[in-house]
Amino acid sequence: MTFLEMIEQLAAGIGHHQIPIKADARHVQGLVDSSALHYELVVQVVNALYAANGCKHLTDPVTSRLSFDALAPVRRRVLSSARTDVDAVRLIDELGAHLHTVFQPDTGGDPEPPRERRREPRAGAAAVVPLARFRHRRVKTWA
Repeated sequence: MTFLEMIEQLAAGIGHHQIPIKADARHVQGLVDSSALHYELVVQVVNALYAANGCKHLTDPVTSRLSFDALAPVRRRVLSSARTDVDAVRLIDELGAHLHTVFQPDTGGDPEPPRERRREPRAGAAAVVPLARFRHRRVKTWA
């Protein structure tokens, strides 16, 4: 995956109002349009991702490990800043979540998500009683 493809997928997942991309951009400096809601934060994240992956052009390849490593210091600064608002925290968390989904198919060696385990009830253990058939009965109360 290239850097530009990653940013386009992030913009599509989070929303173009958060990460507006200029279609005619040739360099990372002009990639993000100034109409972003959190322009400074988005530019910090884009520049950090670009630098951490060692990109020289928008078409250079990126990796998930280096991208997550680049996002962590920016997130730390956002969370520790006294001037951070709730929307900036939400944006940086959404960026991390969408970055995970962007790289999900490319992980290859990552283990499968945990499967739901079904256990047989032990002898003497409590049993689950389905309540669907009892819902329509009237309950007598003395109140």
